[in-house]
Amino acid sequence: MTTNALLGAALLLGLGAAILASQRMSRGLTGLGTHYGWRPGLIGWLTALGADTPEISSALAAVAAGRGAVGVGVILGANLFGLAAILCLPVLWLGGRALHLHGIDLDVAANVLALAVTAAILARLVPAPLGFLLLVLVVATYLLMLWRLPRGWPRRGAGPGVLGLDPQVEREEALEQGLVTSASGGAPAVGRTVAGLLAAVVVVAVASDGAVRAALALSDRLHLPAVVVGTFVLAIGTSLPNVAAGFTLLRRGHSSALVSETFNSGTLNLVFGLGLPAAVAGVATGPAIIALDIPWLAAATVVAVALLASPRGLRRPGAVLLVGAYVGYAVARLTLGGP
Repeated sequence: MTTNALLGAALLLGLGAAILASQRMSRGLTGLGTHYGWRPGLIGWLTALGADTPEISSALAAVAAGRGAVGVGVILGANLFGLAAILCLPVLWLGGRALHLHGIDLDVAANVLALAVTAAILARLVPAPLGFLLLVLVVATYLLMLWRLPRGWPRRGAGPGVLGLDPQVEREEALEQGLVTSASGGAPAVGRTVAGLLAAVVVVAVASDGAVRAALALSDRLHLPAVVVGTFVLAIGTSLPNVAAGFTLLRRGHSSALVSETFNSGTLNLVFGLGLPAAVAGVATGPAIIALDIPWLAAATVVAVALLASPRGLRRPGAVLLVGAYVGYAVARLTLGGP
């Protein structure tokens, strides 16, 4: 008979394998983009996609297991945790380094639009297939602007209310990608890199499926709400690589790239981890998701953007506020339980 200890070990093993494979994906995508001379903002987006594969795969695996609400919990929980941990923990730990936005940032705008569409899907205000098409349109427009706008297209000089790319983000991401390329030994062997990426996708999918099944079985044995397991155990576990990356970015002085990474990660989770399965398998929602999860994520996003756009930027007091808000959410969610 399977014991709780074995299920716990399977959960940790699955999460660990998925995380390691996703890091391999991120390095491979970064190397390919740098090799072909893609602009840093686009490479950064692809790198975030590689880092987000454990969250997305876990959500898809939960849907495949017939637990769609758990998949929704993984994505919303990961995005809430991301605002508190990826964005704020490095600021609290390192201190003295503020995070800023100037004007309306393209990464932030895409995230806010994706969140609005996702809320409409979960509230059944728009059909899930149409909502997913709108999410794809948001991402496609974002990528087109990344690809077509002139390098270093000014945000500060273009006046308020104009979407743009932050030249500082591009400089920071270009430096970061140069460091990654140097550490990996120069230009990649394209064929080998592509084969490695495909293998990593398979490993992430299989490992995430195993981790989700172990988490669901463990929650059933311990009589824990499965949605809560997804919202916290799976969401936090799969987000840890992004948290580590946040510390690395801020330690190297890449504060703008940290902001970009956080919001890009949230957008990718919403589009591929929530919008896609909703369009294919139907909307999985519940009273707590509508009444608590979505409003809390929307409010945390608004507060984070307001702090980042303020003259002083996001500093330790603001970081404490966002982390405290996440703790408050965790208490409320665990008290409420259920989907």
